[in-house]
Amino acid sequence: MPLQAVRGASSSQTEGEAMKLHQWQTAGELVIDSAEMVLMDRWLLEEVPDYIDVPDEEQLDYAPIVNELGAILRTGIGDGTYPIEVRFDNTPFGRRIAEVRIRFWPHPVLGYDVPG
Repeated sequence: MPLQAVRGASSSQTEGEAMKLHQWQTAGELVIDSAEMVLMDRWLLEEVPDYIDVPDEEQLDYAPIVNELGAILRTGIGDGTYPIEVRFDNTPFGRRIAEVRIRFWPHPVLGYDVPG
């Protein structure tokens, strides 16, 4: 599945676009099939396999694994398609993404009713 860009407004933004400036906007969806996601600089991908020591399943406590290359985040719930939201802000460089939010809970399909 190709990645799609979320376009920010140009310097000639309309009033409606200005209203959305500080609001969360849906950017797309993240499909997770391993109950984990990796957040990192894509230029460092080749360095990751030899660098990140991922604990065995029985050692999981769902805390993020973080180092200078990036972070591994576990959903804590399992596989699914999770919404990605972004919030834009004006910076000295123009309109840029200020924050990114990925909600794992409640689960987008199961809600709060996770089978036991």
